Amino acid sequence: DRVFPSQTAYQCLGRVISGEHEADRLFVAVNALAEYKIYHIRAVTSVLSRVESAGRRVTPAFADRMANVAISLIEGNYQTNPSSTFLSAAIQLVAALLRGRLVNPELLDPDVCATGKRAVEVMWDLVGSEHSTSRNIRLATSVVEWLQKRGTDSGVLSQETEDDEVAGENE
Repeated sequence: DRVFPSQTAYQCLGRVISGEHEADRLFVAVNALAEYKIYHIRAVTSVLSRVESAGRRVTPAFADRMANVAISLIEGNYQTNPSSTFLSAAIQLVAALLRGRLVNPELLDPDVCATGKRAVEVMWDLVGSEHSTSRNIRLATSVVEWLQKRGTDSGVLSQETEDDEVAGENE
């Protein structure tokens, strides 16, 4: 399998992938990376948000790894850089990974999974921070509800706004 190294390639892939096998190839390529840029995160989020069957390709190992990437980004940005596009992209990535519950209902479940538990704790830290934006508080609260299997706002699982697509593409 070929790893797509360029920012433009990942941006395009995130927008054009339409099937679960294509999604799987993207997930394998992203999983092989040692370092993540915002366009890698957005490509995965975009595919999981747009391709209905992509959630079937989210393995527990991939969800765990990507959720840990997101958690680290949230921890590293919510107090010092609360308006960072990385921050909202990381929250959206966790939400998008929950599409994997189509196949594995316990995926990132905080009662069963240490990463899910850590995600809930970090999201609550973000919500309680005086530095957080209202948008990120709303997103994080919805993601926690979904992590705890109490979510009602199904829009959070496919939340990707136009200004997020454009803002911070080079981070």
